[in-house]
Amino acid sequence: MILKSRNLICAAFAVLCVVIGGASAAVHDNAFGVRGGFGTQFGGEVDYQKKMGKDTRLQVGISYNYDTELSGLSRYGFGWHWICAVGFYHWHWDIDNKGLGFYAGPGADMGVLHWSYEVGGYYGYYGSRDSYTISYTGFSMSVGGEAGIEYDLNVSKTPLLLSLDIRPMVGLVHSRNFNFCVGLAGRYTF
Repeated sequence: MILKSRNLICAAFAVLCVVIGGASAAVHDNAFGVRGGFGTQFGGEVDYQKKMGKDTRLQVGISYNYDTELSGLSRYGFGWHWICAVGFYHWHWDIDNKGLGFYAGPGADMGVLHWSYEVGGYYGYYGSRDSYTISYTGFSMSVGGEAGIEYDLNVSKTPLLLSLDIRPMVGLVHSRNFNFCVGLAGRYTF
């Protein structure tokens, strides 16, 4: 039941992004930077943004993440790690004429995940540690959205774009059911 309501929330978010996509804003032709995120997953991303229209842009990147809820047990040898390609389509709105803006849009990620778990770990009769590791590596795919606020330092002649966003994602293939991440990014605009 919880998974169905989470899927419904993510679907409603994506529809909302499409419906309100007719806003007016200043979007840079290109931006390149990094994003760090934390929540049910933690990691980093290198991304590129390309202007697609007057108020829209495409964001693509490469991300490395690990699951904080499970990797908190890493001292016991358990964890999810994945590297993926991410893509989002953003609509952008100016909040004021001094560089503050809002953006939102749907997106997806695809990549490779690795899961491992150490079994055993007890000390036998002769003091040796008897254990073995179970692991899995496979394809992963998620869909969701991203929404955030950003501050454009170009208004003060500095070619930087700073943003704070949220990214709810629903796993479709070999991924957790629901991931929620808060991210902080800095990008060079050109």
